[in-house]
Amino acid sequence: MPVPVEQVAAAVQELLDANRRTRATLEASEAVLVHGLEVLGSDGDLMTILRSIPVGEYRQMTQENSDRINLARHRLRVLVIAACVDAGLTPREIAEEWGMSRQRVDQFLQEYRKAPEG
Repeated sequence: MPVPVEQVAAAVQELLDANRRTRATLEASEAVLVHGLEVLGSDGDLMTILRSIPVGEYRQMTQENSDRINLARHRLRVLVIAACVDAGLTPREIAEEWGMSRQRVDQFLQEYRKAPEG
């Protein structure tokens, strides 16, 4: 059964959204780091700086966004690899094109076939 274009489009959108959320989080984190460097450069106390920044909150947001990106990338790969097979490529050809093992391609294909919508 061919991979529905709508599923691929939704997976691309999911990855795009995850990238955007991550970029916003990294930009906020970068601003905090720049401020920290400025304060340190003016002989600021490291412990005072650390206590004034929600370090754990930024760490958690960064980790959650990284997890979202990885999951979205994985979902997209599953769909695109299945679509490549639908288009007539062999797992070996896909593996060579994507720089991964044929066994890994087979794992993605098995995952697609086991998925409720696959």
